[in-house]
Amino acid sequence: MNLLPLEEKRAIVMEYRKRLVVVGLTLLIVLICVGMIPVTAVYMTSNYQIANLRQKVDFANKTNIGEGVVENLSVIEDTNSKLNLLARTPAGDLGYNLSELLSSVVTMNKARLTSWSYEQVDIKNGSVKDLGHRIVLGGVADDRDSLQSFVKILQADKRFSSVELPISSLIESKNIDFLITIMVNKK
Repeated sequence: MNLLPLEEKRAIVMEYRKRLVVVGLTLLIVLICVGMIPVTAVYMTSNYQIANLRQKVDFANKTNIGEGVVENLSVIEDTNSKLNLLARTPAGDLGYNLSELLSSVVTMNKARLTSWSYEQVDIKNGSVKDLGHRIVLGGVADDRDSLQSFVKILQADKRFSSVELPISSLIESKNIDFLITIMVNKK
């Protein structure tokens, strides 16, 4: 028993459907807005972290921190391998433990040593061949006086038969790069 005419009935159903669509759209908009809050927070946080990381990378690139670390690590590995080799080297015919000899040279501290090398070389005394030991020290001296005093200290040491500093190392007056060749006496 419906007392409403068919036209009114359709209008009421249509109005009901419109209201359902409006309520559904309103709910959808509310859900989207509520969902955007955490998404916006995550976006802002990640943007801040990316900007912070870019600043750190730019700073590291400007100061060459990464290159220095890699370079220092390679120097450390190289030095460790050399020290391990020297620690295993017995005194033998030389009469000195090479690691002790080099550590005594380093403690003289008249110049900054940046590199060193050791090699055994053949020495000819007339027709007799002998095995010699050569150490090459590289580094930087503050000035000529400190470099010359370092060479004099090495020459005064009885463990060394010869200490050679090329004259070209004395051309500069400050921050002098040098290579000193040392022949080691046998005990």
